[in-house]
Formats: sequence, C-alpha cells, structure tokens
Amino acid sequence: ALKTIRISEKGEREDRGAAVVFAIILLLILYTTIIMWGQTVMSGVIEEKGSRVIEVLASGVPATLLLAGKLLGIGAAGLTQFLVWTASLAALSLAPWATSAGAFSLPELTPFVLASFVLFFLLGFLLYAALYAAIGSAVNTVQEAQNFVFPVLLPLVGSVMCFTVVLESPDSGLSVGLSLVPFLSPLLMFLRIVVLTPPLWQVALSLVLLLATILAVLWLAARIYRVGILMYGKKPTFPELMRWVRHS
Repeated sequence: ALKTIRISEKGEREDRGAAVVFAIILLLILYTTIIMWGQTVMSGVIEEKGSRVIEVLASGVPATLLLAGKLLGIGAAGLTQFLVWTASLAALSLAPWATSAGAFSLPELTPFVLASFVLFFLLGFLLYAALYAAIGSAVNTVQEAQNFVFPVLLPLVGSVMCFTVVLESPDSGLSVGLSLVPFLSPLLMFLRIVVLTPPLWQVALSLVLLLATILAVLWLAARIYRVGILMYGKKPTFPELMRWVRHS
C-alpha cells in the first residue's frame, strides 16, 4: 500500500485522490461556463439582429463599441458568478473539517489557485465569446450558427481530451507545450496550477500569449461584426467571412 503525502507551507497531509478529483471538477466548471456564456453572447447578437434593434443601435454607436459592450456586459455577469464561487471555495477551505485527514477532505486551495480560477475564466471567456459574437452577427438563426460553432468548440473539446496527459505528468514537455497554446491554456494551464504549480515564467508566458491572441481575435471579430450585423438573407460561407475581414 502506498500513501501520497503532500508537503506545503502548512505541513504534511495525506492525499487520498481528492486533489485530482477536485482539479477535474474545476476544469469541467471552466469548460462548461466558457461555452455557456459564449453561447449567451451569440444568442443575444442573433436576437438583436433578428428584431432589427441592432440597426437602431448601429446608427448612433460604432459597431466596435457595440461588440465591446456586449462582451463586457455579459462578461461582468459571468465574472460575478465566478467571484461568488471563488469566495465559497475559499470559505470551505477554511472550515475545520476541510483540512482533516478524512477521505472527503478538500485539497489545499491557495490564493494563487483561486485567483487563477477567476483569471483564466475571464480570459477564456473573452477569447471564445468574441468568436461567438462574430458568428452571431454573420447568421440569422441559431440553427445556421451550428456549422460555424463546431470549429470554435474544437480547441475546448481538445483541452478536455488532453487533460489526462496533464494529470499524469503536469511537468512533462508535452504538458508544458499544450498549456502554452493560447486556445488550450485557459483550461490546461489552470489544470497544471491546481495539480502541480508550474514555474511562474511558464504561467506568465501563457498569459502573454493568451492576451496577444485575444487582441488578434477581437480585431478579427470586430471586422466581421461590423459587416455581419447589417447583413440579412443567405448564410455566408467561410471565404465570404474572410472577404468581410479584408474589406471592412
């Protein structure tokens, strides 16, 4: 029989697998909430476009500001939800029974883990919600959006499929490489932080790459959004979307 002992600043404690289970739970929460709030952005854009409300708004406000307002407004709602969850986790981790030696004891939740939980949700939301907003502006119904949504979901699905690699060896070269890919890092870098905190330079590098990708995606989404909110009728193809980007 083998016992896993985790050593931290607070001393030694036996790990009966709770850390792995807890890491998976947090990963799935990030995965589902990013998709949920991203689809909320897309549905809101489609609804505004279908009711022609967007035409009235676009006549007085630049399309880029409309996109920014949509992302910031819904992002603030999602952030509030995450802050409540994070505060609840912090309160639970301070409870006397949470750090006991029982089978159901919670793993140690450091301020760094809790802050990363909120930060990677916010960055992941901005990255994927901008793409969802661009899709919503380009189509007329939710059914038409399904063909465009699938490529956006692929990196998120790939992140969940790769989580076992990170869990088994969070400091391997493959895990480090996957966690630095911007479209995967909101989930996989956070998973590494929960399981075995990586060097700070790796976390910083992933944040820099993720922020740069967010800026590029926001620029791309804004150009599609600017044209798409005033286009009705036939569903555009991917080549047509690229023409919107070049000429808008």
